Parts: sequence; C-alpha cells; structure tokens
Amino acid sequence: EYDKDNPEIPQNYFHGWIEEVRIWNTALTEEQLRFMMNQRLEVGVTPVKGDVLPLSVPGNLAWTSLGGYYQLLVNEAANGITKDNAANKVDGLLKNITTPQKNTTPLPYVSVANGPWRDKNIWAQPVVWDVPNSKGINNENINWNIAKINQDITSGGHDINVLGLLSEGGTLKISNPNETEDWQNTGQALRVSHYLKLNGNIILVGESQLVQTDIKTAAEITDPTVEFPQSITSVLEESSSGYIERAQQGTANSYNYNYWSSPVSLQEAANNSTYTVASVMLDGSPNSNNGKALAFNDWHEHADYSYPASAPRKVSNYWINKFRGTANVYSEWVRIKSTGILQAGEGYTMKGTSGQAAIADRQNYVFKGKPNN
Repeated sequence: EYDKDNPEIPQNYFHGWIEEVRIWNTALTEEQLRFMMNQRLEVGVTPVKGDVLPLSVPGNLAWTSLGGYYQLLVNEAANGITKDNAANKVDGLLKNITTPQKNTTPLPYVSVANGPWRDKNIWAQPVVWDVPNSKGINNENINWNIAKINQDITSGGHDINVLGLLSEGGTLKISNPNETEDWQNTGQALRVSHYLKLNGNIILVGESQLVQTDIKTAAEITDPTVEFPQSITSVLEESSSGYIERAQQGTANSYNYNYWSSPVSLQEAANNSTYTVASVMLDGSPNSNNGKALAFNDWHEHADYSYPASAPRKVSNYWINKFRGTANVYSEWVRIKSTGILQAGEGYTMKGTSGQAAIADRQNYVFKGKPNN
C-alpha cells in the first residue's frame, strides 16, 4: 500500500494471490471493466480484445492505453522477473514471491459437472470462487460474468444474468423447479447482455425467456438505475449449431385462427434465416408426441374431426397464410401451407388441431431452432 508521507516505505503488504496485473494510463468505463473481468487480453491487439469473447472491448480502447500488462504466468517468469506484455515494456521484479501459485481466477467460469447453476460444485475451483452471477460484497448479483458450459445444468429457480455465455454442449434448462415443468410453469429468465455462443441446447420451460439485451443511450449507460448499461448490442455467434425450445399455446379449436411468429429460425443456418412452419413448429401435447412433428395435410377439414390423443396433432395447410401485398389492402393474404418460406419475424395464420374444442382449450406447440437475434 502506497504511503504518500513515506513513498519509499510501503505499508500493509498484500498477502494472497494475484492472477495478473493491468496498469492503464486512461480512465476505463464501468462497461469496459466488466467486459474484461473474466478474460485475459489478446496481446498487442487494437482495439483491445479479450481472449474468450470474439469481440473488441467496447469504446475502441487502444493497446497503447495499457501502461503495463503482467500475466504472471509461471512458465514466463525467470530469475525473479515477470514479463510485461504492454506496448512499452517494463518487465516486473517479483519481490517476496518465492513459490509458484496455481492460476484459479475464472477466466472464464467453466462448468465441470451436472446440476443447478448455483451449486458451487458444478464449477471449477469451487473452494476459491463463488458461482457466476452470485452476489457481490454489496449483496447485489454480479450480472457481468462470462461462463462456459458443457454439462446438463438447470437454473434452479433463479434468473441467470451474464455478460457472456458459451454453451459448448449439454442442455441448460430454464424453469421454476417448484412447479410442474410444463407449459404452465411460471419460468425464469436467462439474460445475456453481450455475447451468446450456442452449440448446446437451451430448454425454456413454460414462460421462461431468453433475452439478449440491446444498446443503451449515453444517458442510460451512466444512469445507476438502468439494470444492463451497455454500448453494444448482444451478439449471437453466427456459427452456433445448437437450438432453443420454447413453448407457445393457441386455441385447439380448428375453426378459429391464431396469429403466430416464430422465435426461432433454422438450426445451423445463418442468424435470422428464413424458415418454414413445418421446420420449426412441433407438437407440444403433454403425451408421447411432445416435441415431435405435427401432422400437416392440405385438406381444409383435416383437423375438424376427433382422433386419438396418442396420435400426432393435425394441422390443415389450407389455413396457413401470410400477409404479403399492397400496404393497407387487408385482403392480400398468401397461402403458404407448412412448407412456404417465411422471413425471420414474419407472421402467419394457422387454425387449431381439435375440431369443435372450446375456444379456451389450449393446444401447446414447441418452437425449436436457432434463436432469432
């Protein structure tokens, strides 16, 4: 600790572990600090970039703004000297550091076992660190961690807020575990403020939601009441090969329309790709057909008659239309059936599955695919 009255004699020596040291010659924003907290920096890159997220640090931060960068890696230290990776290099002298220490900082957090998100035992280094998105010293949740997962993990009845999520495999299930895990589950939220890579799967049970947050104004970024202040829009990794599942309900009555728009597009396609109804919309009935293909047919009365509950739900292609015509000419609907091409975010009409079922009776569907971004 520096003592201004006796600058040559430091006081209150630090006793503990230091993962790395970064000395900046410019003021950093709160967003920049948070963005870099769970990743090392790629040496010599301008704008400054972390080695976990494939994004530059917000604000065009120059590498020359880094006055000193000591990663304190054991294999780079020699003869009491630790390497400086900054532009104007001044190698560091290790004082009173006599033994090598294990690197334990979550750069990023990494899952190692199945279980609930807030179980410390599913993360590497459970003795040293708490879980990502846990409470900080001010008793408020840290919403800007970066986590890499490759196991089957549940939300465990808590919202999950992270800056970056890299799903490399396994299933992340978001739900309220205190309720039946069906379409009536009140659910939880998964918010990813800056970057999502999805090679595993995310199951959004009931009313659970995946939210990627958007850019804020300059005033909002500095406003302490804004929950997710950020200067860039959350990114979905283009190469993501995984999927989400999201339940939605409509009337089961086959004489009435619902108006739909899919939250997903084709898996393993480009972000916000085109899609067809049959490629993303599945049977969500609470029986053996859940998550399986719907039974589409061109006959206009295909779904108007009774059939066993164990059979796939029937949907008539005759009533699947999109609106594509002259502005303000409401009659210009186009029949697309279940195989016609739709743009991401484009809506369509579709009638129900079960004849003269009451209007209030619900048919559950499952949308499965790459989340729209």
